[in-house]
Amino acid sequence: HLPPLTRREMLARSLSASAGLVSLTAGTSLFAEGVKKEVDSSNWILWSDPHIDAIRERDKKEGSPFYMYHNFVLATKEVLAKKKQAAGIFINGDLANLYGTKKDYAVFAELLDPISAAGYAVHMTMGHHD
Repeated sequence: HLPPLTRREMLARSLSASAGLVSLTAGTSLFAEGVKKEVDSSNWILWSDPHIDAIRERDKKEGSPFYMYHNFVLATKEVLAKKKQAAGIFINGDLANLYGTKKDYAVFAELLDPISAAGYAVHMTMGHHD
């Protein structure tokens, strides 16, 4: 569970976290669920506008051709299946759908659990829905 942050707190933490990126080096090893993965410091993952909703299947109910929750799950599986671990993940804005309710962010935090458990550094920015 991630505690709620003000915009100012999120910016301050983002700056602090990005300062730590300088220390990453090629060939660093991380352990995820007992499996050693080499880190490719030149490889970063960028996800943009996940628009996660507390009602996981809302997009299907409203007839949208975009299945944001399902797509995030598929993207996570793809990242975790890579032989080498990326140096980190940037998630660019609009983490939540529409109004950014606490329940939206709770579901988003659940989606981040496997990524966090694998040892990825995750950096997020805010969008206009956040």
